[in-house]
Parts: sequence; structure tokens; C-alpha cells
Amino acid sequence: MRRVDRKRITILTLIACVAISLFGTVAFGESALFRENIEGEEYVDGYYTYKIVDGEAILIECDGDQAAGAITVPAELGGYPVTAIGDNAFYNCTGITSVTIPDSVVNIGIRAFDCCENIAAIEFGNGVENIGECAFNKCGIETLIVPQGITSIGWGAFSDCYNLTEVVFHDGVTRIEEYAFSGCRSLKEVDLPSSLEYIGFMAFSYSPLETIEIPNAIKRIDVGAFSGCRYLKRVDLPDALESIGESAFRGCSALKEIDLPSSLEYIGAMAFSQSQLETIEIPDNVSYIDLDAFENCSELTDIEIGENNLKYSSEDGVLFDKDRTTLLFYPRGRSGAYTIPDGTRVINQGAFEASGVTEIIVPDGVSVIGEEAFASCEYLQSAVLGDDIKSIRANAFTGCKNLSSVSLGEGVIEIGEQAFWECRSLRSVTLPDSLEAIENETFSECNELEEVSLGENLRVIGREAFNRCYSLSGIAIPDSVVEIGERAFYCCLNSSELRLGAGVTVIGEAAFSYNNFITSVEIPDNTRIVGNYAFSHCDNLESVTIPKSVENIGENIFINTDKFSTIYYAGSREEWSGISIAAENEKLFSAEIEFECVSI
Repeated sequence: MRRVDRKRITILTLIACVAISLFGTVAFGESALFRENIEGEEYVDGYYTYKIVDGEAILIECDGDQAAGAITVPAELGGYPVTAIGDNAFYNCTGITSVTIPDSVVNIGIRAFDCCENIAAIEFGNGVENIGECAFNKCGIETLIVPQGITSIGWGAFSDCYNLTEVVFHDGVTRIEEYAFSGCRSLKEVDLPSSLEYIGFMAFSYSPLETIEIPNAIKRIDVGAFSGCRYLKRVDLPDALESIGESAFRGCSALKEIDLPSSLEYIGAMAFSQSQLETIEIPDNVSYIDLDAFENCSELTDIEIGENNLKYSSEDGVLFDKDRTTLLFYPRGRSGAYTIPDGTRVINQGAFEASGVTEIIVPDGVSVIGEEAFASCEYLQSAVLGDDIKSIRANAFTGCKNLSSVSLGEGVIEIGEQAFWECRSLRSVTLPDSLEAIENETFSECNELEEVSLGENLRVIGREAFNRCYSLSGIAIPDSVVEIGERAFYCCLNSSELRLGAGVTVIGEAAFSYNNFITSVEIPDNTRIVGNYAFSHCDNLESVTIPKSVENIGENIFINTDKFSTIYYAGSREEWSGISIAAENEKLFSAEIEFECVSI
């Protein structure tokens, strides 16, 4: 938009008037007269730029190179009342130390004073009704007196005002929007007005509040409203509160106790995560508690449920569903051995995750151990699982670094992906005959695992199932197995003992790579596919027996096997030529092949 200098306009107007007096109106006509201010045009007055809209001046820019010290926003510009300060008008005007806003101003735009880090004081006029998003973000304001006309504090309006120590609300404020005071790292206390009805997403997050009293009109505390307030010691919740949102008090590491009102119905995910709560009483009306509501509450030892609660119950401080068939949450501050109560059928997802339990006994009757049920229980040393367990879900014991003993029941038919991943102290495992599949990475990186006994009905060994089990002394794959997945035994065998069962049809990519103790391999008669790099980097491998059933051999299956020299092939030379062999197989093509050999 064209910018017009007011002084230039005035001079031109005087010239026009002189011309008219000398030559009359005929020479110029009335249409040639200049009007001093034109709607929508931009004008400069000192270090302010403004425009006229509907007979009112909007201040749209301040020259930050000129404006400094204490300033007063003019009540008029060009003879028009200043009713608005536009978006970004004072953005990054770091020379300004205080601002006085006149009564004429009604609206303060988005980021109007954003990044004015040296503004220590601001005085609002009586006419202000709207403060835009991030209007005073990263200002140096020390005390804020909210104008009487304001009913809602806008999105991020005073976020990251690092020096703000005091906020004075009037009783007409009903809403504090998202991020309004987030990151105000000097704000230790605030008195919220009784009129307040809404506290938005992350509204006071990462501020050093020590106490907070939530007004009675509040029915819902929004997501993250007080998250990261690590000095918060006391919270007074209103009697009518119905919902505590996700992460509402997450990271409030000084919070040791809180009284939940009887009106409460909902506790969201991570609502009190990383707090120092020691005990918690759940009221009767609560119908939803997210599984992660008390995640990483390292001091929590007891959860108590009201007798009349229709959804939940507790036994010895442990959270169950109402009929006590599903164990939902074991308090993270507990330690020592624990026996699951009789009557329990399911251990829920994440129920013991990162807890201090050292020994777990799961009785007969329990059929499911949920995902991540015991994940990251770094003090867990032994687990005895009952015979009725059918399913051990994904990541159930992931990261239990001190788990050295697991007794699996006789009824297990499913062990999920990464169920025992990184159980670095586990030394032996006996898998029951009921198990049909070992999923991807189930025992991956169990570095101390020495012995594995595979059940007689196992059919599939998944991708990286025993990857990097460096101590595995040998493996006997039963005849029932038909598929060995990619990198299933990658870098793991600590002996030359490898027996592949007769039923194997597929050996996956790099399935036995980097097993330096293997000296010979006999591929079973039913095998059709040998994947890429299947036996690569096996430094001591000297010979392989290949059956006539093989149809496809991937690339570089013997790469970096310096001692490899001999292939014993069960078929004829003609049958060998019918196998699809990848071109990149220098070691294979240079090996001596003996045909029509049944065994080594």
C-alpha cells in the first residue's frame, strides 16, 4: 500500500490553495483538491505509521530505531481517534521501557508488542477490550493489571514474560486461553478471579507457581494447563470439577498430595505424571482413568478407590477394574515381590511399567499379560507365569535388564514382538510346545542368553528373534519350524552347534550372519529359499550341504567367509544349474561343488 508523508500532503495542499486564489477554480476544478487523510492510505506521524479505517486511526507500525524509553501511545493521529494497535505494530522495539495505552484503544493486535524484551511496565487505558494472540509475548513486564474491559486473555498473550511476578485480575475475566502465561518463569503465585470459567491448553505451563486455587466455576482443567510447574506444592480444586485433562499437572515434581473432588469424572493421560504424589484417593464418580495418568510417579505407593465407584476397585493399594479381574495399575513407588491376587484374568497394558517390583508371581487363571505390562522394570529379577497364560503381548518385559529367570507356563500360544527385548541378564528360556510363533525381536539383544529350548509345535521364528544374543551356546530348531526370519540369529551363536529342522522351507536374509563359531551347515531337504547374506561373515564356516529342494539362493550368502570352500549338493550338475542364484555370489561361484551328496 502507498505510504504518504503528512508534511508533503500539507505543502501540496497550500500550493493548491494559492493556485486556486490566483487562477480561480476553473483551472483546477473541485476534483483536484487534496484531502489530508484518505481512507485506507498509510501515513507517517513521527515514528508512528497509521491508516484510517471507518473514521478511526489504526496504529500499524512503530519505528523501533526511533522509539525509546517510556512512550505513550497517542490518543489521536491525523485528527482521528486511535482505536487499535495493529498486528506486529511494535514488534521487537527493544528500546522501549514502558508503555501507556490511551482510553481510546479498544483492540491490541496479534504480536503487537512481541519481543519487546525491555518493556518493564504497561498501563492499559479503560477502553481495551481485546488483547490478541502473543500480544506481549517475551516482554519484560513485571506487574500486569488486567484492564477492566477484558473478559478473555488471548492465546499466548503474555507467554514467556520472564520478569512477570504479579498478575491482578478483575472479577469479569472468564477465560484464560492457550499458553496465555506459559513460560512466565518468575510468576510464583496468582489469584484467579471467581468469574473464571476456562483455563486453556498449557495456560500456566512451565511457570514457577507454588500454589494455585482453581475457582469454583471451572469444570474442566485443560490439557497441560499446569504442566512443568515443578515448584507447585499445593492445588485446591473446585467442588464442581468434572475433568482433569491430559498432562494437566505433568512434571509438577513438588506436588506430594492432592484432594480430588467428589464431582470428578475423568482423569486424562499423564495427568499427574512425574509428580511426587504418595497416595491418591479416587472418588466414586470417576468413570475414566487413563492408563498413563500416574506414569513415573516414583513415590506413589497406594491408590484407594471409593466403595461406591462403579468402574474401579483397589486391593492393597493396587488399581483393578470393578470386579477385580483386570489388574490396571501397580503404583510405581512400591518395591519388592508381588503375587497377583487369585481371580485376576488380565494384567493390563503397562500395569507394572517402570515400577520397583523385584519378583512377580502370576497364578493360574491369568490368561493375558498386556503390552508393556512389565516394561522397563529394571529391578525385576524373576517372573513365574501360570499355566493358564495364553498371550504375552508385545514389549511385555522389554528392558527388564536384571531379569535372569522366567518360567513360562505350559499354555502360552503367543509371545509378542520385543516381549523380552533387552533382557540382558536372562540366561535360559524354555518355550512350551503350545507356542506356534516367536515374533519379531522377541529375545533380541538378550546378551547373556545361553540356552533356548524351542517347543515341538513352533512354526515361525520371526525377524531378529534372537538378534545379538551373543552368549547362545547352540540352537536346535525343531522339525515343525517352516520359516526362519531375517536376522533371526544374527550375531549370536557362541558355539558350532546349529541344527536346522527338517521342516524349514525359508531361511531369511542374514538369518545366521556373523556367527563365527559355525564350521558347517546342513540345509534341510524341504528348504526352497535361502535369503541374501544368509551365512555371511561366518568367519569359520568351511562347508554347506544344499538339498535338491532349493529353488532360490540370494546374493552374497557366503560373503566374508574366508574359510569357506566346499558345497555338498544333493542333486546333479544339471539340477544345480536350474537353481536361481543371484549374480553377486563370488564365494559361492568359486567354491568346489560336490554333486549327488546326501550329507557331509
